Amino acid sequence: MAASTAAEFKFSETCYLTRIPNFTSPNPKFCLRWFAPVTEVKLCGHVTLASAHTLFTTALVNSNIIEFDALFATLTAERLPDISLTNVSEIQNGGVDGCFLIELNFHTVPVTNFNSAEASLISKALNDAPLIDVKRTTTDGDIFVIPQ
Repeated sequence: MAASTAAEFKFSETCYLTRIPNFTSPNPKFCLRWFAPVTEVKLCGHVTLASAHTLFTTALVNSNIIEFDALFATLTAERLPDISLTNVSEIQNGGVDGCFLIELNFHTVPVTNFNSAEASLISKALNDAPLIDVKRTTTDGDIFVIPQ
């Protein structure tokens, strides 16, 4: 059903966020899942960030840390003061008009070097974009491309 709803919305990712009673941590906990129009997605950073921002700004949580139980791991989002502010009292009061930063903590994935011959094919697929590095995850074979 979630994938069919995502297909109906036609967005690249649609997220489902559900509060979970949390008896083991002082932080509020939510189940967070991401769906593309065809399948469930393992990770979607921009939707995670948007979910955390919504929870922090609508006072749905009374905490500076939120835990998200995702398909593969537990992620955290932390509300931090905007240290670019110059007035100490603004930082202590949550920033100007509630300005703050959100730090997301994702799990790490082991990676390995990528075959240089295959990297040139990736560059060609990206309209001959120059690449700084290409890595492959050792768990799922996903490819990380760092363009120049």
